[in-house]
Amino acid sequence: MQARAALIAIKAVHTVIWVVLSAVIYYLLYAVIADRIDRWFWMGLGLVGLEIIALLLFRLSCPLTVGWLEVPRTDGARSDRSPRQGVAKQGYWN
Repeated sequence: MQARAALIAIKAVHTVIWVVLSAVIYYLLYAVIADRIDRWFWMGLGLVGLEIIALLLFRLSCPLTVGWLEVPRTDGARSDRSPRQGVAKQGYWN
């Protein structure tokens, strides 16, 4: 049950980050269109910059993927939680 709780926590954190960054990107678009370049704009731009740095450090992969793949599966199989690995398991690229 610990593995399930860990996966739920990782998914929740990922969802929160995704929602916040999506809102920030929409705000940046609004700020540019409405010509409202204020401190919120620069803070949002900084958050997007941090996301870019994190993606570059993790070779264009979500940093949470590392934690996601470390959680053991209950059936003992290799993790196939990544969409790319799931498709590869189906034999699409094999």
